[in-house]
Amino acid sequence: VFHEMKSFNNPGFLEKKAVEGNDSSSSKVKLLLENPDPVNAMIGMNILNKGGVPKQLYNTLLIVSKCYADAKIRAKARKLLMVHGPDSWKPLLKDKHLFKNINTRIEEYYLDIKLKKLEKNIGFESTALLSSQLYKHYKKGLRFLLVSDSISEEWKKKVFNLLVTDGHFNFSSGLGFTNLKDLPPLENNFYSYGLYFEMPTEILKYHKIESINLHNANLSSLPKDLFEFKDLKKIDLSFNSLGSIDPNFIALDKLEYLDLSHNIFSTFPVNITKLANLKYLDLRNVRRSHYDYTPYASLIIPDEVKAAMPHCEILV
Repeated sequence: VFHEMKSFNNPGFLEKKAVEGNDSSSSKVKLLLENPDPVNAMIGMNILNKGGVPKQLYNTLLIVSKCYADAKIRAKARKLLMVHGPDSWKPLLKDKHLFKNINTRIEEYYLDIKLKKLEKNIGFESTALLSSQLYKHYKKGLRFLLVSDSISEEWKKKVFNLLVTDGHFNFSSGLGFTNLKDLPPLENNFYSYGLYFEMPTEILKYHKIESINLHNANLSSLPKDLFEFKDLKKIDLSFNSLGSIDPNFIALDKLEYLDLSHNIFSTFPVNITKLANLKYLDLRNVRRSHYDYTPYASLIIPDEVKAAMPHCEILV
């Protein structure tokens, strides 16, 4: 076992390799630190004690210090960061709030509450840092930032960069809504989040958005700002409580793919024909009303829709 601490006036071998552009050793240590087996994680900690802590491992150590199940591992990570990490992180490291169960099916609602309490203790910036790192590691915890009234323009950019890949805006993931498509059919319940949100149209200043995920977002109507996303070609609105097609949909004249499965439609929404470029429409597994728990029934595609949209694949 390596000595607990050494003189940190000179960089260790890991830090030197990182400065030289050789990140392979740091990557291997990162895997050890993130290993759920405390024996492997402790090996990683001991390597850092001897080799120094490269900056690219700061965020990993932060997550370990707040989320790792083993208290000794958390303490080791916290101690290393107190010595090596930025001074601005010290209030966050000293704070007692932990997120040990984040890799379970903990609801975003509770994470949001805990992060808001943390913000009261240590301020917005440090809490925003943790929120972003939780999402990077666990795809959870970003709602705090995404709906925050305190968020700066700089943090908005960072959040949008986390949620946008190749023009796809995964808004549902950022808000922490459950992906019901990944659950067995018997667990596909509609949850009432009680969360009001607006579409962050500021994202359009930084990204061209051609696809958006609003899956299971507890929507009974569409956010009005959605129609400012003029470049949209694909929208996933599955597992909501939508019962009609908003007339403003015509503004999204580039739309090619629309998933409305698992919503509430008593009849086929015929005004869908106004979406002239639509190539794929999913209306499977709809309910007749919000309180209809009978087996899903297929809608009937009217002849006028078939005639108006011969090139659109319609699933009912």
